[in-house]
Amino acid sequence: MKTRNPGLLACCLAGVPLLMNVTPVWALETTYQLGYRLTYQSNIRKTEINPESEWINSFLASVQATETSASIDLNLDASLQRLVYKNNTYPDRSVANATGDLLWTIRPERFTWSVNDYLRETIIDPRDTNVPTNRQRTNTFTTGPDFIFRVTSRDTLMLSYRFIDNYQEVTNIDSQQNLGTLSWQHMLSPVSSLSLISNYLDVDYEAEIYPDRVIIDNLLRYKLARPSIEYQVDIGTTTVRTQNQTEIDGDLRILAVNYNITATETFSVKLSDRLVEAGNIVDAALVPDDQLADGRFLTANVYREKRSQLGYAWAGPFATLTLNVYTSTRNYFQDSTLDNTIDGGLLALGYSATETLQLTLNANISTRRYPVDGRRLDTQTYSIDAVYLISSDLVLTGSVGTRSRDSSVAGQNYDDFIASIGITYTI
Repeated sequence: MKTRNPGLLACCLAGVPLLMNVTPVWALETTYQLGYRLTYQSNIRKTEINPESEWINSFLASVQATETSASIDLNLDASLQRLVYKNNTYPDRSVANATGDLLWTIRPERFTWSVNDYLRETIIDPRDTNVPTNRQRTNTFTTGPDFIFRVTSRDTLMLSYRFIDNYQEVTNIDSQQNLGTLSWQHMLSPVSSLSLISNYLDVDYEAEIYPDRVIIDNLLRYKLARPSIEYQVDIGTTTVRTQNQTEIDGDLRILAVNYNITATETFSVKLSDRLVEAGNIVDAALVPDDQLADGRFLTANVYREKRSQLGYAWAGPFATLTLNVYTSTRNYFQDSTLDNTIDGGLLALGYSATETLQLTLNANISTRRYPVDGRRLDTQTYSIDAVYLISSDLVLTGSVGTRSRDSSVAGQNYDDFIASIGITYTI
């Protein structure tokens, strides 16, 4: 197993001011949490025969920090869990998750610096069951400046650079990347704009088995932002050139619409058809979409993804509803055995039973098909979650649910009953 430690947001926060010889003023608002959760699983290894039950003791510590001022916009959410398996079905382990976003405005509307760090777990092989031995730490760190030049009252030239470090704990696709972006934005009206954007991404893989590559995006973007509706249309091309002289070209088409039906209802649509690779998976627009699949998965293989996603959200005085349905087709250029189609949906129905008790019904259903070998994976997760406010700083949580998989591959079917109870104290 590799031992290289990924870069963390705190390191860059300390280093950037020194590089720029400017010191921002900090007034952080921080929240700390300590928690404990006891979880029972009837089939911890997710096996078809001879299931093993397990009791898991989870000890949690987390911190949330925010800063909003004229020069600093910071959001940091980090947590660390220690999982102790009573029956030793798996070795005790620690799980860390962190999301850090910093925007430092050095000169308003002229010069900014961004820092982003995302530490999370990803699945190693999506064709296998999602158990601790099939998961790994993944860290994506980015930092760099944005230069903004106001040419006219309607035209703006923007030049950006990002250094990106991509780390995988097990999968050997670590890379360092350099991303340059040049864009010209023309304001058609106070609420709409048209932009020409060119991205040049140089990807340097640490492992020699993966050739270094350059990814070039050239696109035209139209944006409209009104109180009732927001949408964005991207039309362009993507070229991937590898060190071994291989070149892959493809169209880039993205449509994103967010429509506020009423003050309490929102409808969203996202359609995309593009080339994707581990180098450009760090695109912020891709991160939320990937969470809809059964585990996040990164690969050095270039693939074409066609994805459609519909979303609906409603919030009433005592209840909330969130619904997402999606379909995605991925065709890999280097390894066709990974070609797959995913169809699925998420449902969350919340109900405020009292001022101190919140109940949520969750459903997550997906079907993944691999056409090369005919493999099919149907995964369902259902749960009822409860949150009870004992006081303003003490919260009791509980959950009961099931996870199951119906697979065309012998030995990969499973049913797992899960129940948990926990308590969290906010400092």
